[in-house]
Amino acid sequence: MRHRIYERLASRWTEAASEEFEAVVNKGSAKMETIDKRQMEIRTTTGRVIREMLNGMYYFSNDNRQLMMGVRLNEPTESDIHKLGWLRKNANSWLIRNGIIKITDSQHVTIENCKGQRYLTRYNAEYFITSDDRVTDLDLGYPVNEQNWIEQVEILNDNRAVRIVHAEGTVIHISVSSDTRPIIVRHASHLLTFNGTIRMDDQSNRFLNLTILGGKGTLIGYVHRSEDKSSTDWSFSIEIGTATRTKFTATIGGIPTGIISDRYVCLQPAGDAGAEQCKWLKYEASPLRERHMAHRWQAGIDNCPGCNERGIENFLLNLDPRQWFNGLNSTTEAVTCALEIALIIVSILATVLICTKCIIPLAKCTISLSKPPKK
Repeated sequence: MRHRIYERLASRWTEAASEEFEAVVNKGSAKMETIDKRQMEIRTTTGRVIREMLNGMYYFSNDNRQLMMGVRLNEPTESDIHKLGWLRKNANSWLIRNGIIKITDSQHVTIENCKGQRYLTRYNAEYFITSDDRVTDLDLGYPVNEQNWIEQVEILNDNRAVRIVHAEGTVIHISVSSDTRPIIVRHASHLLTFNGTIRMDDQSNRFLNLTILGGKGTLIGYVHRSEDKSSTDWSFSIEIGTATRTKFTATIGGIPTGIISDRYVCLQPAGDAGAEQCKWLKYEASPLRERHMAHRWQAGIDNCPGCNERGIENFLLNLDPRQWFNGLNSTTEAVTCALEIALIIVSILATVLICTKCIIPLAKCTISLSKPPKK
């Protein structure tokens, strides 16, 4: 906030003092006192702003230092693979708490073509990619300053604080106390013409865009449903300044959710209702923001020539009994292998028994009956 003190000397106004100070009104009020002979006190009081940054996690890249929002982030004590930030850099290495277990549990492999070594890999993870060219598939959120009520976002050099500059502003009450009696000079408000639109962005936030030509001072606005002004949806005010502005652009937030169509908007200079001007402003709505998620599966072909192929050499190799017991690492596997061998032996004995006791005698009998008897 900047204040100036003018004194009347020789029939002219002369600037006697000028000072700028920062009024932090997070707790509702701020005060500034001068220590010179004028003994002046300036107190500012305000209510809570219409919109503000919500409590939660935000992030920014070290490259562009742009504050981002709109995605789920891991808290400092979390390492959820379904949220952004589960892989973290500690010193010069990347790590994840219990990473081997989490990655193993999240990976699912399905064989599509055994001989062709074609497999399908699925990852049950929201923010996981295997190559840099798939970064565009991830929804990394959007910049905080894309919200229309934010004019500027500044990340301080120590990376420990963020400064947000509102584009909408809020109502501030200023009281000035002085030991000397000041002369009050008022600047009249003025309006030449205006135009604008009512917009709803991809986050369903509604705001009023106005372009004011030849404006000065304070302007009072009303949003009506019809030209007869019988029903008023909303009212607002715009502070332009003491100097006449050839062109002044303002974005006003806090529009009620019931405004979903064109409205009849009127503007008038403060204290001069006869200079009111009204226009129909068009309502424009952007579609909801699309969420891009990474692909849940990836198909690939392994580099293993000859694997899973069954030829003569492989068949002869498997006839070696020493190969039958390779890979038995537990008692359960050994018992299973013994049962399989027993089933094979029983099957062979049953086949021999059926052949010797049934099929061969039956064949001999059939052949003997087909031969003619000897005379």
